[in-house]
Amino acid sequence: MVVRKITISLEESAYKAAVVAAKAAGLSLSAWLSRYAEHRARVEEGLRAVNAYEEEYGQVPREADGPLDDLGVGAPVPVSRDAECAEALDRLRARAA
Repeated sequence: MVVRKITISLEESAYKAAVVAAKAAGLSLSAWLSRYAEHRARVEEGLRAVNAYEEEYGQVPREADGPLDDLGVGAPVPVSRDAECAEALDRLRARAA
């Protein structure tokens, strides 16, 4: 694993919150910030994918529109659909780039 050393500036409240969170997780501040940055980047990628999907297919129904279980959210995807899902994900990533 390549580790890049950088210098960052944080507002005092953000620094204190990060120190507390890192200690609670049993991590150094650097390790916690690295993990959080990667996590946040993945969340942002997912949000961009949802936005791209909604631009193409319309807004995803929200819980107020009906239970998520009825929409199939969280249900396993059959192996037979793996290729279709991989292609859809590739299209979403291409649109987000």
